[in-house]
Amino acid sequence: MKITLIIPTYNAGSLWPNVLDAIKQQTIYPDKLIVIDSGSKDETVPLASDLKNISIFNIDSKDFNHGGTR
Repeated sequence: MKITLIIPTYNAGSLWPNVLDAIKQQTIYPDKLIVIDSGSKDETVPLASDLKNISIFNIDSKDFNHGGTR
């Protein structure tokens, strides 16, 4: 079984350490991580880029909403 984790974000850099801790505590580490960012102005994208097996997609904030992303 392969697991992909999809995380919608917007200016979540200050929360990123908590996200990483939560991912590491999972019984099965995801095979792939997808971060969908809505034009963050903080360190969210650089922090996320440090992870292995990650794809980052940037969506213009005018075209983005978390409900639609989910």
